Amino acid sequence: MTNVGQKSFKPAGIYFFINKNRLILKDILQKGLNQINKDTIKLLEDRWVGFTSREFILNSTQKDYLKNRTIKVCIREDFLPFESFKDGKVIGITGDFINLFKKYTNANIQTIKADNITELKYMLKKHKCDMTWTIANTKENRKFLYFPKYSHKLPIVVVTKDKFIYINSINSLKNKTVTVIKNSYIDNVLRKYKDIKIVTVKNLYDGLKLVKEGKVFASLSNLPMVNYNINKYFKDKIFISGRLENLNVSVDSGVIKNEPILATIINQFLNSINGDTEKSIKLKWQNIKYEKEVDYSYLWKILIILSVIFIFFYMRQKQLAKYNKKLQEQSLENKEILDAQDSFIIIINNLKTASANKSMLNFFGFSTLEEFKKSHDCICENFVKTESSDDNILFLAPQMPGNKTWLEYAKENKDKILRAKIRNSKQEERIFSVEAKKFHNNKDIVIFSDITAEITYQMKLANINKELQESKQELNLLNESLENRIRQAVEENIKKEKLLQQQSRLAQMGEMISMIAHQWRQPLSAINSAILSIETKLALGKFDLETKEGVDKCLDYTNKRHNNIKDYVRTLSETIDDFRNFFKPDKQKEKENINNPIQKALKIVSASMSSKGIEVNTKFQTDKELDIYPNELMQVILNILKNAEDNFKEKQISNANITIKTYEENDSAVIEICDNGGGIPEDILPNIFDPYFSTKNEKNGTGLGLYMSKVIIEEHHRGVLEAYNKDGGACFKITIG
Repeated sequence: MTNVGQKSFKPAGIYFFINKNRLILKDILQKGLNQINKDTIKLLEDRWVGFTSREFILNSTQKDYLKNRTIKVCIREDFLPFESFKDGKVIGITGDFINLFKKYTNANIQTIKADNITELKYMLKKHKCDMTWTIANTKENRKFLYFPKYSHKLPIVVVTKDKFIYINSINSLKNKTVTVIKNSYIDNVLRKYKDIKIVTVKNLYDGLKLVKEGKVFASLSNLPMVNYNINKYFKDKIFISGRLENLNVSVDSGVIKNEPILATIINQFLNSINGDTEKSIKLKWQNIKYEKEVDYSYLWKILIILSVIFIFFYMRQKQLAKYNKKLQEQSLENKEILDAQDSFIIIINNLKTASANKSMLNFFGFSTLEEFKKSHDCICENFVKTESSDDNILFLAPQMPGNKTWLEYAKENKDKILRAKIRNSKQEERIFSVEAKKFHNNKDIVIFSDITAEITYQMKLANINKELQESKQELNLLNESLENRIRQAVEENIKKEKLLQQQSRLAQMGEMISMIAHQWRQPLSAINSAILSIETKLALGKFDLETKEGVDKCLDYTNKRHNNIKDYVRTLSETIDDFRNFFKPDKQKEKENINNPIQKALKIVSASMSSKGIEVNTKFQTDKELDIYPNELMQVILNILKNAEDNFKEKQISNANITIKTYEENDSAVIEICDNGGGIPEDILPNIFDPYFSTKNEKNGTGLGLYMSKVIIEEHHRGVLEAYNKDGGACFKITIG
């Protein structure tokens, strides 16, 4: 007998023995054994030989190494499910491996935090750390790190906001914006594709957040990290849309090349961990349900009875096993993607549930589909009968009209909006949209998407719209009522204003009569004097009426006096016309020189002012023409001048003086009227334009003059009337644009 040399099973001491004369059979078996990889050998040992773990025996050099130094391990922050920190302790898959390593070796381990992959690589290259438990096994990293002899390959998946989109190649990301972790493996891969816009982020959470907010199309990373972050932070918000074919990242432990002894220790430790222990650690943090491993037991039987005749059959089976494993891996990844969806995804066979994702099981409170089947044959048993007020929306029930099942009805009425209200064992009721499609092998796939929140929001929105409509109607009624009240108030204000204006004019009429008396006093006196002069001359016989010369002198003298009387009468008539024009209301604005109303006002008051010793000076520095109501503006000027006159009289001011100036300021015409009458007391200055406010006694004042002046300037002329004290007197400034 001779043995077949197979190094893989050396620790177990297992050999194949073949008759020495069967050399061809020996060669065949040797070639077959050489093609079995380490992962398969490890699986077979754990399953059939009964190893719980491989021997982890350190030599004296390794023991001294661990005894005399502290191993510095770099740990990445925010890199779950692989590693992170919580309350100062390492958590995640790395944390469990470190605890297991310390249990086996009693090694002293110091953990050092790295904020990101860039900092991690920097610290490893500068020997600030001896190793890291989780890093991509790439050509670049192998330049400064030792890696174990076998790698863990993780699929790269694509995350988007669209739960129905499917992406399986990098070409599908052309002209799209995607996020990747800065300096990560996938970042370096995508840099080769110039037509993909890359946004780098510090960690996966930041990238997924950008997807949720719609700022980027997708985020790319390995499946365990994506699954962990979606379940923890973004459940029901973003979805795994597929994996990139032929693109995987190998993630392993790495030891710096200055520490070869540590590298051998880590390698022995990793090789000593059996499959169940490793799987339980990963499942704990990845929350992924794995299917049973591929059954390779038939290989032993094939190897034992293998012969030249069956070698080709063996190779064919090996190839099929490879495909089978790949299919199972793909199936597992697809299941993980389906389990990450929030919607219920159910495969129906003859109205019975043949398969369902984790979302449905969680809703009904079951861990496995088998548990669900023990209590329910069909999900329809949990439908709650519901009526819809919208003819286009139909709620499903176990039995539908026309003696049809709910599934038949759903497939035949795709033009309708199909919904189902479902109640679980906790009596919680949720509303789902329903979409049914034909699957293969006479099966159907049905997707139940939870729209309870959307329906609740729509109901709230409908109530808000109803309240808004009611409020709008109330507001319209209030507006109509308010418009009527405003119209009435405006009409009343107009009446009041007209009444106040009339009262103001009537009050001024008395003052005008006094002014007329002053204006007429001198002409009447002159007329009287002329008549007396004629009468005196005639009475004293100053003219010899007997002679022609005397008659001519008399006629000449009387004609001169008669002409003087005619001039005086004309003056009296003009005075009456001026006063009559003043009281005539303005119908419309007229374009007039700003100085004209001032001169007309002065013509009316000049006699009264002169008789009281009041000197009026004018300084006209502009001839600007404006659209004004001349008589109204003249009324304002007369009000101001009359107030100044009354103030002089009341305070007995000697050398009374009024100065009227006109000038332009900022494209507006200004009339400034100032006196030297001592000014207006500061405590009443803010009130002088109020209606019925007067500093005169009831006999001499109504309190309407300045109020109406304010109305005329600011409302009728869109100007400004203001009062202030200056140089020992009061000033009124009228500004009209």
